[in-house]
Amino acid sequence: MNTGVPDITDMFAGGSVNRTFENAGEVLELYGPVLRTLASAAGPHVEVVLHNLDGSDVDLDHTIMAITNGHITGRKVGGPSTSLGLDVMRDRQGEHDAFGYSATTSDGRPLRCSSMYFRNDEGSIIASLCVNVDLSPLQNAKLALQALMPDERTGASPREHFGTDLVTVMDAMITEVITDIGVPVTQMTRDDKILVLQRLDQRGATQMRKSVEAIAKRLGISRVTAYSYLEQASLPNRAAEPAGWLPAQRKDLRSACARPEVFSLILSRGSARRTSRRRQPHRRASLRSPQRP
Repeated sequence: MNTGVPDITDMFAGGSVNRTFENAGEVLELYGPVLRTLASAAGPHVEVVLHNLDGSDVDLDHTIMAITNGHITGRKVGGPSTSLGLDVMRDRQGEHDAFGYSATTSDGRPLRCSSMYFRNDEGSIIASLCVNVDLSPLQNAKLALQALMPDERTGASPREHFGTDLVTVMDAMITEVITDIGVPVTQMTRDDKILVLQRLDQRGATQMRKSVEAIAKRLGISRVTAYSYLEQASLPNRAAEPAGWLPAQRKDLRSACARPEVFSLILSRGSARRTSRRRQPHRRASLRSPQRP
């Protein structure tokens, strides 16, 4: 009988114990010291148990030979087996090793468990080593962290930017609006840039000192052009962007306009409108502001 602590390569082979034992007492003598080592390394939330399953008349109500951190399941030496013990008793020759499965304590706490079984020379199971990890501290920590994280389900919420100065804050706001629009600055149309200024103005960004100059620089336009766009963006009769209008839809529209047949249709409609206006000169005059008497 080998009473020394075995080499790890001799203890396991393919996830199972690679040796046989005469009886459960020999298993306890060999692996008993390991329990404290495992529990000390893993911490107070890991229970390690050795069960005596030797003999045909095993009393499943008193199988525990050794246990550390028994407070996890409320058991102690001389305590009971679990429901898995019943499965083993029905088939001692079967393969019952299991790793990383879920279980629950009597008070409802979740466990992550692993069980491996020891056999005699005849191949019958005579003992088991079980490791049970209490997951409730991790779940409590997870809930605490989730409570600190922003709730993505709350719909519209204020957006806040931080920086060491207002220039940094302004730059972050511009970047966010450009990203939301979804079109690279180099590919933006005039309307896209007006929309950038409109959204920034709605958020109060244009009230910052030298904000228009900063926006103009990011959009690649002059300061005068930026002020012109801002004035157009603030016009009360400027059509608002349709609800649900996505950047991809604007891109699809540009792609459609690039097709010859669509472009020709747009040109023909524009020509028809100009012709109609030339035939009705009185309409232009009606748009002029009335002269004072």
